[in-house]
Amino acid sequence: MSYIKYICLFCLLILWSTNSTSQTYNFKNYTIESGLAGNQVYAMMQDSKGYIWVGTNGGGVSRFNGKVFQNFTIKNGLMDNVVRDIIEDKDHNIWIGSNAGISIYESKKQRVYNPVAKNLFKNLTKGIILDLYVDRKGKVLVGTFGNGVLIYDGDNLKHITNRDGLANNIVYSILEDSKGNYWFGTNNGISKYDGQNFNSYTDIEGLENNYVSSIIEDHEGNLLFGINGSGVLIFNYKEQNILDIKRISISEGLNSNFVASIYQDNNNDIWIGTWGKGVNKIVSEKSSI
Repeated sequence: MSYIKYICLFCLLILWSTNSTSQTYNFKNYTIESGLAGNQVYAMMQDSKGYIWVGTNGGGVSRFNGKVFQNFTIKNGLMDNVVRDIIEDKDHNIWIGSNAGISIYESKKQRVYNPVAKNLFKNLTKGIILDLYVDRKGKVLVGTFGNGVLIYDGDNLKHITNRDGLANNIVYSILEDSKGNYWFGTNNGISKYDGQNFNSYTDIEGLENNYVSSIIEDHEGNLLFGINGSGVLIFNYKEQNILDIKRISISEGLNSNFVASIYQDNNNDIWIGTWGKGVNKIVSEKSSI
């Protein structure tokens, strides 16, 4: 989304040294003073039209067009202003998971509605929704607060919990990697699920702590873990070695170690949402910005 280049509120240059090799990251910071709905950010995503969507803790949702933020709250139809996650489905509708269930922004009609008439959504809205995810086959995965993971394939609903091998029933983040494995960030570390078996990773395997708020796989195949209180941890999944970790924290220029969400946009830039410090953006060397 090249029009983001017209926004430059401030730029922080940092020097990150890894294995005696220097690399420079450019940070841009967006806060409530910039028009963001709130400074505590749970979720971010870029839709197929290039808009950046930001879910906040109490302020609702912001949609960023590269110049200004447009905000949506319960006054505009959201179920709740505490927005935990945002996804785009195959029909280009925006799903918004909150403390009170799911709302959907219908792109064609440009309106927010609450699909409570559907039996599936009635089941989902019974508890707090922490994460929403659409896999490559179009399945919708839902991470809940205390109820494990729900997997919906369009017809059937599958429910997995710690009884099945999940590390914890509080699931903050979900990822399907490029090899088809599911990764679940929980309140007690990470679970990897191949569709049949679970493997779990905690601080014993190298995590800074077990509160894993966000997981992404970047365009180079690295897994990035947002750790609440420890910044961002990176390891090369191809090497299958969780101990080979790189870190991005306040020491490298991040404005907070309390990371709530991570997202990589179409320009390869990494967006890092924090608790109370707004959004950091690491500008890729390949970015057109």
